[in-house]
Formats: sequence, structure tokens, C-alpha cells
Amino acid sequence: MPRRIELSGLLACLCLMLAACGAVLTDDTNGMSRAEKALAAEVKGALFAEPDLPAAAIEIDCEDQTVRLSGFVETADQRRRAARAAEGVEGVERVENRIQVK
Repeated sequence: MPRRIELSGLLACLCLMLAACGAVLTDDTNGMSRAEKALAAEVKGALFAEPDLPAAAIEIDCEDQTVRLSGFVETADQRRRAARAAEGVEGVERVENRIQVK
């Protein structure tokens, strides 16, 4: 009997953990799906690969295959290069460049 209680308790804990993990995987605080978050991560990587581009200051939002860039950069050239880098990422169909030059 004690073995059966341990097993059912373990099973209950496992179910709770899996439910919690599922909630974390689908938690969309900014409304992006997992695929959109993955695309945003790819774009962020492309921005960080650009020399002299303040990628950390650029925010990325995705909806389907449209990427919205926002934030602040110091030059118009940085603004253009950020958009070009985002456009070069596979899966990006459209870029809305809302980056502002300080």
C-alpha cells in the first residue's frame, strides 16, 4: 500500500510539472507564438552579427512573417542596416522599420 501511494504521488507531481511546463511554453506575454518568437530570435542574432549596430537597443516584434523593429539608434545608416539584416533572415517576408534616430 505505501508503495502505491508513493507512485500515485509521484504521478500527480509529474502531471503538475508537465502542466506547468506546457503553460510556460505557451505563455505569450507579448502575444507572439513560439514560431514568431523563434523568428524574432533569428532576427536578433542577425542584428548582433552586424558590426557597430546597437542590437541590444532594438526591439523586435513578429506577427506571422512580418517583423517590426523599434528602438533608437544613432545614425540613419544604422537604421537602414538593421532593416537589411532583418530582411536577410529566412522566413521574414516583410519588415516594418520603426527605429528612430536619436
